[in-house]
Amino acid sequence: GSVDLVRRLRAAGLRLAVVTSKLGDTARRGLALCRLDGMFEHVVAKEDTPRHKPDCEPLLLALALLEVDAAETAYVGDSPLDVEAADGAGVRSIAALWRPTTEEAFGGHEPDAFARSPEEAAEILEAWHEGLEWGSRADARGA
Repeated sequence: GSVDLVRRLRAAGLRLAVVTSKLGDTARRGLALCRLDGMFEHVVAKEDTPRHKPDCEPLLLALALLEVDAAETAYVGDSPLDVEAADGAGVRSIAALWRPTTEEAFGGHEPDAFARSPEEAAEILEAWHEGLEWGSRADARGA
């Protein structure tokens, strides 16, 4: 369902990029295998910056490429290093818990939200995009 979620986020007006510690060719092959190639405006890979996560430099490059403000941006990642990089770049962070990780694994790195599935991450991103705090949208629907 990832392809449909990415399409949904793009249709909602969200701008999307990938920031990864993988080499660019490897990242692009992975995106193609998952039928996600061409769905992101930019791919920032390991070789694109001299410093890597947990340093915020890769995220700062993505912000520059997208020409967006950090305050209007969120980063979804599956490790405490991702949260640390997001904090350094001044962007919100969503901890992806659908991979083999737990909230406890993030220790002292406190993300802005935890998502237990890609669907939940998309809902959080949509809520934030609409200017809502996570949870407000569900409350407004009476859920």
